[in-house]
Order: sequence, then structure tokens, then C-alpha cells
Amino acid sequence: MSIRNNLHTDHGLETYAQGMCNSAGDKARINHYLAPGTILELGCGNGAYLQTLPEDRLRQTTAVDMNANLLLKAQANLRERSALVTFKRAHLFRDDFLETFEDQEFDNVVLCSVLHELYSEARTQQLAEHRDENQAEHNAVRSITSLLDNIWDLIRVGGRLIIRDGCKPPSDNVTIRFKNAEVRQAFAKFVDDHPWFITYTELDYGVTLNLQDAYEFLTKYFYTENWDVEVLERFGWCNYNDIITMLGDKQLQTIEVTSYLIPWLGSKWAQDFDFTGKYPDSTMLVAIQKIG
Repeated sequence: MSIRNNLHTDHGLETYAQGMCNSAGDKARINHYLAPGTILELGCGNGAYLQTLPEDRLRQTTAVDMNANLLLKAQANLRERSALVTFKRAHLFRDDFLETFEDQEFDNVVLCSVLHELYSEARTQQLAEHRDENQAEHNAVRSITSLLDNIWDLIRVGGRLIIRDGCKPPSDNVTIRFKNAEVRQAFAKFVDDHPWFITYTELDYGVTLNLQDAYEFLTKYFYTENWDVEVLERFGWCNYNDIITMLGDKQLQTIEVTSYLIPWLGSKWAQDFDFTGKYPDSTMLVAIQKIG
């Protein structure tokens, strides 16, 4: 996915695209939960997830992104297999987006690392308009709820909505011990640049802070390229229960809900920090079936 027309440089876009490719193996987990039939991937980015699909599923797939350059990269990455996929350029928040499709047209809708970007974009826009954090938060969640309502209409009965994204951890306090000066400096930069106010207690060897804020730091501090974009996003803005709440009274069945720590992140954190307790899960995977 990219809502990011603000990745101005070619190098910034390449770095972002490479990051998506690096997580392709983990994104392949989605395939286990696909229902038979058609697939709509919203926010396909450079096609990292598409590359995990076999040809028979690609023939049934429509891929959407708002970034024209990333759509070109998706086609290039799929090579000759790109002809099997229907590509569309559209912004998910625009009113005419759903007019592209028919109601109950798809057996699967996949949102892979997309919702946190859409939420962050909506919240940033709302904060600029209202300058009130609570109102911005409320309106951003309402925007995502409306989007999920519209997406639900695209799914056939028996079809599935599959979401892979960041995962909001519990609101507990944790202590992070920095193993080197560079990560301490990275934390100071994070506090200065992050749009949410970060409350923490400074210690000789590290900091104590809320786990939800710690999660945002832990999932961002290693970015060198595109920092000004990544730091504005809230990776862990929701969890499974929040998604179910946003779906309201829809007739659904939960097929899978799981959260886990991507191994390379755990290894990276172990190099740079000591951490009280268990590391937070980095990622959630939710599969929900429409039953009526």
C-alpha cells in the first residue's frame, strides 16, 4: 500500500518498496485463509503480496493502489505474470472509489499493511482541521469504519475480509534499556518528531513508558530513509477487538485472529535493547467470513 505521494525521491520510493519485498514471506501467511474465488487487494503497493500467489489465483485478482509508480513496480516485479492481474489506480477514501466495483463482486478482500496508513492519514488531516486530538481520533476511526462498511459490501456471502497489519499492544508500562548511544539518540529523535505526545521517565540506562508508545518507537527507530513519513504513522492503532467493533452488527464469523512477532524484528530488538517482560507482538492477522 501507499497513500504516500510524499515519498518525493526515487531513492525514498525504492527504499519503501524494498521494505515491502522484505516482508513478502510473512505476507504469504494470508494465503492459508483465502476463500476460493476472486481476490481484491486494496493497497497492493509494489506487489509484494501478489508475488506470493500462484497463477491460478492471480487470474482471479484485482489489485488497487493510489500510487502510480508503485503500480508500475508491481507489474515489473510480477514480470510476465502481471498480465494475469487486473490493476486499478484509486484512492480508498474518495467517494467514487466503490463505483469501480459491483456489490458482492469479490470472494476475498485483502488489506495488507494498509489500515494503519489510512488511519494515520485521516487523523493527520483531521488534526489539521480541528486541532483537537480527541476529535481527530474520533473522526479518523469513523473514516475507517465507513471504509470497512463499503468494503464489506464488496464481499460475497461466504467470502472473507483478511487484514494483516500492526497490532496495538496492551496499555502497560515497560522499561527499555538502551544497549548503545545510537538507539538512545534514536529515541530522543522519535520523541521530538512523533506527532503524538510521548510521556516517559528518563533513567540512567534507558526509559520507562507506556507499551503502546514503546511499540511505535520499536517499529520505527531503525528507519533512516523516509523517517519523516514513517514517524507520522501510528502502526499499532487498533487490535482485533477494535476491528470487530468497527464492523458493528454485521453477520460474520471469525476464521482466524492471531498476533505474533516477526522474527527479524525480535532479533533486531535483542541487539539494541533489554526489555522488561515479553516483547510486544508486531503484527496481527485477522480473517473474517461474511455469513449474511
